[in-house]
Amino acid sequence: MKILEDALIKDKYDVIIVGAGIGGITAAALLANKGVDTLVIDQHYLPGGACSSLKKMGQATDIGAALLFGFDSSESFSPHSYVMNVLKEPINMINHDSTYRCNFTNKKGEHVEVTFWKDFNRFFKDLVVAFPEHREEMKSFFENLEDIYSSLMSLTTSVVPVSEQGILDKIKMFFKHPILAYKMLKWMNTDMKTLMDNHFKNDDPRVKTFFDLLLSLMLTTKVEETPILLAAAIFMISFHGGACYPQGSPQALPNALERALERNDGSILYRHMVEKILIDDNKKAYGVKLDDGTEINANFIISDASIWQNFNSLIPKEHLSAEKIEWANSFKPTLSALIMYMGV
Repeated sequence: MKILEDALIKDKYDVIIVGAGIGGITAAALLANKGVDTLVIDQHYLPGGACSSLKKMGQATDIGAALLFGFDSSESFSPHSYVMNVLKEPINMINHDSTYRCNFTNKKGEHVEVTFWKDFNRFFKDLVVAFPEHREEMKSFFENLEDIYSSLMSLTTSVVPVSEQGILDKIKMFFKHPILAYKMLKWMNTDMKTLMDNHFKNDDPRVKTFFDLLLSLMLTTKVEETPILLAAAIFMISFHGGACYPQGSPQALPNALERALERNDGSILYRHMVEKILIDDNKKAYGVKLDDGTEINANFIISDASIWQNFNSLIPKEHLSAEKIEWANSFKPTLSALIMYMGV
C-alpha cells in the first residue's frame, strides 16, 4: 500500500487507466463490472473530460459536450444505452427535437434559417427554402448519406469498432455481407468533399460553407477533412434516434459511470498527473510514474490521452522508433473552439 497526501492506493492493480475522460471512465466502469481491479488516474478533480460542467460564482455551465447521441435504442446503434444497461446504472436523458439552427442569407439576400430537426422531412423543408436551386442535388446527396449510414449500421453488429476486430471476425463479416463490405471499402478512404462533388455540379460556395458550418459545430472539421463514413454517421444519427441532454448537465453521464466503477470496487485517483508509462526491457507496460515520483504497478495500462501525449511524453522515447514518433506527429489537430461563458 502507498499513502499519498489525499489517497491510499495499492502497490499493484490489474489495470491502470490514464485519464478519466469519457472514454477512460467508460472503460474503467466496464472492467470493474467484470471484476477487474481497476485504478483510474486523472489530473482533474472530476471525471468526464470535455463531457463535464464548470461551476464559478454560483453559475454552472457545460464545458464542451452538450449534444449526446447513442441513447435511443429503438432506432439507432446505441453504445451509451448498451453501456448503461450493462452497468445497470440509471440516467435520465432529455430528447431534443432539433440539434442546431443556422441563420444566413440566400442568393436573393433574404434571411433564411435551417433547423436541424430530428424529423428529416421537416429539416429538408427548411433546407429547400434556403437552397431552392439545389433541391434535387440535396435530395440525392442525403439519400446517399442514408444509404451509407444504413450499410454502416448493418455491418456494425457489436460495440467493438471494425478497426479493432480480429481478422477472423472481419472475414466472417465479409462473407456475411459481401456487397456491403465492398461498399464500405470503397467509402473507407473517401472524404465528404469528394461525395459532395459527385452530387453538386454547380460550384456554389454557399453549399460547402453550410456543411462546413455543421461539421465545425459537431467535429471542428471541414468537409475535405471529414471521412464520409464519419460524416454520414454524424448527420444521419440526428434523424435516427437524435440527440439527448442528460438531466442536470453533461456531468451526469461521467458521474453515473464513476458510481458504477466505485460500486464494483474500482478506484479513482484525482489531482495527480501521470508523468510516464513504465515499460520493461521486453516492451511490456507494467505501471505508471506520477509527477510526484510515486510508481504504481499494473498488469495492463490503458491510456485515454491524445496520440501526441502518448508518443511525445507518456511512452519513453527509447521504446519508440523515430518513424513511429514521426507518424504520430503527422496527425494534425482539428480547429479549436472558442467558448465564452456568460452568467446573469
